Amino acid sequence: MQLDIDLILILGTSLTVHGIQKLTKNFAKLAHKNNGHVLFINTTEPPRSQWDGVIDYWVKMQCDNWVRDLTMRDLQLHD
Repeated sequence: MQLDIDLILILGTSLTVHGIQKLTKNFAKLAHKNNGHVLFINTTEPPRSQWDGVIDYWVKMQCDNWVRDLTMRDLQLHD
């Protein structure tokens, strides 16, 4: 079964747990294979030595605030 993943949103984790790291890297490979992107939303930057080439964009923001901001932008687009 082929997954057509082209966007990975990483929210609510600091990526310090080994299992989550491995899962994230595997999904990121699938997204990049489909010319997709990986976004990490967190107030702490991920270690570049470990995540360079895996995470494409880091949004320095609390994930709840990012979702709230995204929701408000969506509402403005549909008004």
